[in-house]
Amino acid sequence: MFSFFKKKLVSPGKSPLPIITAKDLGIFPENIRSDYVGHDFCFEWNAVKIAAEKMNFNLDDYLSDPLVKRLRQLSLKSAITFWYTPLGKMFIVTAYSPSELDFFDPICSMQGYVDYGGNYLRSTARPFLHWDGTNVFRVQAISEQPNGLFLLADFGNGFGLNVSETDEDTYNEIKNNSNKHFEYSAVPHKKMSDISSGANLIQQVLCISKWG
Repeated sequence: MFSFFKKKLVSPGKSPLPIITAKDLGIFPENIRSDYVGHDFCFEWNAVKIAAEKMNFNLDDYLSDPLVKRLRQLSLKSAITFWYTPLGKMFIVTAYSPSELDFFDPICSMQGYVDYGGNYLRSTARPFLHWDGTNVFRVQAISEQPNGLFLLADFGNGFGLNVSETDEDTYNEIKNNSNKHFEYSAVPHKKMSDISSGANLIQQVLCISKWG
């Protein structure tokens, strides 16, 4: 059994991914402390885990795959940002847009979905998917530029979706066996990456901001 985040890191290197701020990317809302109320979709953690494992998905794929497909189908002109928030045995996906957009389809039909409501973003919310009106971005939310090239996203972190540096061996283990590590995903080195279905392409970006 290995530890994901305490092995020796690789030498510092320049990230191969675009490094951009929430404001420049067009994240909505840019700041968690906003006057906007988002659409909260609540999920039960264990039910989602069971469903995802049956599909050979980790949590990242399970959430991203149907949302990306729906975004492609709708070809929305308005931007929309999806935020992830852990909440005990639950987690919340919050949809935010300057326009009133309906994402009950596909979210309400996903296994593990339990409830809907409207709410402001909590301090542990982090953006993970963004549509700018043309492109879909898988947002890797970080607070400062990383030194190493190997990064893992941790959806199980109780303090919010966390992106941390790791060593090359651990990175490759998660990348090559993502379905065995439900709450982790390896941050791709390429700007464009196939999502699990292979049907669509999403752009990967490191998004630096002071979250919370």
